[in-house]
Amino acid sequence: MAAAQVALAGDHPVVEPPYDLTIELTPPNRRRFDIDNRLKGILDALEVAGVISDDCYVDRIQVERLAPIREGSQAAFTLSTFRSD
Repeated sequence: MAAAQVALAGDHPVVEPPYDLTIELTPPNRRRFDIDNRLKGILDALEVAGVISDDCYVDRIQVERLAPIREGSQAAFTLSTFRSD
């Protein structure tokens, strides 16, 4: 998680809860993995880095697995305030 904290360090726009989170996972190869197993680490890293105040305020998560890249795995995210209609 230390690498994630370093990657998340810096200024981020303040997003008020409840949160709407979109995550794109890019694996390093075509090996099988469960995308739900990746979520806890990502949510914890966002919280520790101060991007979100607490992951209990995430009301919607969308996760997508993208095509593999050889340079290593990546996780990208988009965060906004959740607005239910």
